[in-house]
Amino acid sequence: MSSQAVSGDLAGVDGCRAGWLVVRAPLAGGEPRADLLADVANLLLGRGAPVLTAIDMPIGLPDAGARACDRQARRLLGPGRGSSVFPAPIRPMLQAVSQAEASAIGRRIDGRGLTIQAWNLMPRIQMLDGLLAREPALATRLREAHPELIFQLWAGRPLAWAKRRPEGRAERLALVQSRWPGAWARCRAALPRGGWADDDLLDAFACLHAAGRLHCGVATVLGGEKDGCGRVMEICA
Repeated sequence: MSSQAVSGDLAGVDGCRAGWLVVRAPLAGGEPRADLLADVANLLLGRGAPVLTAIDMPIGLPDAGARACDRQARRLLGPGRGSSVFPAPIRPMLQAVSQAEASAIGRRIDGRGLTIQAWNLMPRIQMLDGLLAREPALATRLREAHPELIFQLWAGRPLAWAKRRPEGRAERLALVQSRWPGAWARCRAALPRGGWADDDLLDAFACLHAAGRLHCGVATVLGGEKDGCGRVMEICA
């Protein structure tokens, strides 16, 4: 394989209190590095952008009803972890200025409101949706992922503990360590303090793992239908 064929980076991205936690690594192999960004567009656009990024954030949004990929992910994760897959908002909710307004839109259109967890993601969902509207070619390099599904498939079994429990953190860290020995601790030490949590960094590593699987053509991809704007509604792991 030529050096040109393996040039560039892969990236995994998870939202956090301060913005976006990014872990990226060279396609040719090498040390992952982490960054804390206020604006993920600074990662995705311009010179040096990763060739493929997996992000833990809804991208394609239905005009009504639930996404097939969310239903499939909840089934695969089972009763213990399925609740980690928040129902994605429907596209008309993007115009709402409060959770109450978004819930009213949802109840009027398809009989369901919007959870507080999903509402808290709304500014990031709106930002990504606007970015993809302005830069449609980005859709080939930006894919939606879900860390809990990634970790379960990575382990080959349902994980025994929730990720915020010390035991759950250890389960997930063992998977990261198996692929990138010592990288989690080095990235953790290099990041600025505050605005992110240990589970955010683990989730970003999970998304990086999914980006590698996508690049190699071995990822599990749920859903795949397009929304009314032509964006793919999927979850990759």
